[in-house]
Amino acid sequence: MKAPKRFAFSVNPSRTGATYSEYKIGTASVTLASLTSGRLPSFRVLGNSAAMPGLRVGIARPQFKLICNGGKVTSSSNMLRAGRAPRPDFKRIQDTSTSTPERDLISQANTIVIDEQCPSVALLQRRLRIEYGTAEGLMEALEAREVVTPRYDGLQRLTSRYETPETSQRATHLRRVFEAARFFWEMWEEGSAGDTRAIAFHNTTSLSNMAFRDLVLRDFNKQRRLSLYEAATALARWLERNDRGTVFDAAMNADLAILCRVSARSIQPVSDVETIVQRSFVRLVRYLQQTRLDGKGAHSRCFEYFIAAAYVPTGYGKNGGTHPEHVVPCAFLRDRCIARLGEGASVEDIANEIRPFLAIVMITDTERSKLDNSPAFGGLGLKDIMPANWDFEAGDRFARLHAARIAFEPPASLQPTSGYPA
Repeated sequence: MKAPKRFAFSVNPSRTGATYSEYKIGTASVTLASLTSGRLPSFRVLGNSAAMPGLRVGIARPQFKLICNGGKVTSSSNMLRAGRAPRPDFKRIQDTSTSTPERDLISQANTIVIDEQCPSVALLQRRLRIEYGTAEGLMEALEAREVVTPRYDGLQRLTSRYETPETSQRATHLRRVFEAARFFWEMWEEGSAGDTRAIAFHNTTSLSNMAFRDLVLRDFNKQRRLSLYEAATALARWLERNDRGTVFDAAMNADLAILCRVSARSIQPVSDVETIVQRSFVRLVRYLQQTRLDGKGAHSRCFEYFIAAAYVPTGYGKNGGTHPEHVVPCAFLRDRCIARLGEGASVEDIANEIRPFLAIVMITDTERSKLDNSPAFGGLGLKDIMPANWDFEAGDRFARLHAARIAFEPPASLQPTSGYPA
């Protein structure tokens, strides 16, 4: 009996959650056994592929061993697709001075997304007549070259260097419509009216902040009970009709659908304080992300817009005082957030990172001056910074107060430190 041919595949790790599946190869079968996973996989045929004519494989999920007995793969599953090529690793190509097929493809993709002002995998598929995996690999290469931004809430945009003013205006408008709808959706869930300063930031209309809140929170959400996507599109249409806003076309509708899909869920009332506090920090970082992408500055007081004073741990100086001093300056935390966003850290991760450092100690005006004033005026010059060589990962959050020799009782919810003794 003739021994079956065996084909070996090299497989990168994939995501978890894959299932056991079986596929027919002629009269034989292929077994995909799910193993440990990590990133979206790609693989290539290492052996002789003549017994599998035209087989080009792409996988949605599992890391696996594939042994086949020759013949033709036939599968209706989306885990093994005939006709889908493995994703090329375009990001590894750094030198573009000489011409190769891969470099030429990157150059064509670069021209297309800039000329069309549309960083879209689907666009590259259509224009270059390539498969999804190849187009996605090209988008990753363009991201590595800082032509397009990382994907945020499901969407990418051109970096500021390549966006036209019109494209930038449209992208800003789209994001603000979505963020306004998401903000009020969350306020609805939490039974809150929202801080007016946060509402002012999200206000995309010519209405007053209170009228804007009534339009979205009261009309769209509470009365009409629209979904997040429906509320976002209703706001976009309202702006087009009443405020001469950006035209609400099919492309904007599609982009809003992608954005809203990330947060899609039915209304879920939230009353747990811990959940509300964590969501408040996430909203703060979203705000900083939006100002960063728009190329605008963010005021250090933005922490007060999104995080209610009742949710900020508070300690008290031994000398009394009525000045609420942030133990780590808000400007310092703001800059840290923006830097981490620029590194590609997720909004949720950054919210978790900064939360332990947002705390207040009530001190006297004299103690405040000691912290804020420059050394020339008898102070430490620590208004917006931490002491020299302070480390964010391991540093003492109360280091500024210790440097100024301010005696205090730390917030009860925070771990006490070896501070300046009373």
